[in-house]
Amino acid sequence: MRSARPTLPLLLGGLALVLTSACAQTAAVPAAQAAPQPSQTARVVTQVVTQVVTQVVTQVVAATPEPEPTAAPDLAATEAAAVQATAAQAAAVAEQTAAAVPTSTVIPTAVPQPTLGPDMGHVTHGGNLREAPDGAVIGQVCPGDTVTYLHAQGEWYTIRIEQVVADCVPNRVKISNVGWVHQSLLTTPQMSVPTTTPAPTPEVQVFNQAQRIGPIRESFSNESYSSEITLLELRWSQGASFMEAGNGKVYALATMRIKNLGPNAQRNVSSIMFKALDARGVLSDAKLFYGEGCEMEWVDLTPGGVIEGCIAFEVPDSGKLSLIYAPYLFENLQPGRYLSFTLRP
Repeated sequence: MRSARPTLPLLLGGLALVLTSACAQTAAVPAAQAAPQPSQTARVVTQVVTQVVTQVVTQVVAATPEPEPTAAPDLAATEAAAVQATAAQAAAVAEQTAAAVPTSTVIPTAVPQPTLGPDMGHVTHGGNLREAPDGAVIGQVCPGDTVTYLHAQGEWYTIRIEQVVADCVPNRVKISNVGWVHQSLLTTPQMSVPTTTPAPTPEVQVFNQAQRIGPIRESFSNESYSSEITLLELRWSQGASFMEAGNGKVYALATMRIKNLGPNAQRNVSSIMFKALDARGVLSDAKLFYGEGCEMEWVDLTPGGVIEGCIAFEVPDSGKLSLIYAPYLFENLQPGRYLSFTLRP
């Protein structure tokens, strides 16, 4: 269309000149000369105009570009573009929001370490926290645990757990647990720890527990008998001035009754048939104990015979303790061939 606009005025101008020329020629014909028929002049003008108009229209049509066909809209592409635009807009909003909110930095809080007093220390080796020396296990202490020393008893300390470190075993102690730990697991106390010796309450414990065993065959005499052994009572003692109990030890004074149920004699009845079994698995023989009326005779018992006496054992001053009656003197303890009485659970 741009190239056609300057051409159209030129063509119209040319058409005007042709018409003017034609009119002038018509006016210049002499009067004597026969004038052309009006129909011829009209035809001439008509032909000229037709030619000019045809040329103009042809040039205009040739100069006008044909319109390109419009493609049908692609609905899928349109929807995809809309989704992409929405996602891009959401991402831009999220980015602006994130940029507007300051990011906070979490600073881990250090675990406060207790100030160690003179009565405090640390665990150096993992091990058991117990209810009593060699007693039931409360839990496990780990190297680095902080403790307070409460009491000392022989090679054991009563401690309170003040702080624990990372777990070294599953069954961990908890803060504020109180129990007994062997000295080999702890640092050396910086001050003297109070020494305690548990005093049994009451001082005399009455049991009156009776058990039977037998028949027992004496190989050298080829005789057999059964026995009824009764634990009557139990006392605790630190001993006399000339035979005090050792450090972390105490004397257990057990009053026993032995009755021969027959059918044959029971010979060599004495304290050597009795032993004490502590929490360590140690069997201790009876001790000679002077004073407090604790002694037992060495006798033979006829069928139905009875004797009572006191037997003394020097044992740990805490922890599980049992009294064993073992008539088979020269063999290990086997089920059915000895009796056991619980002195301390």
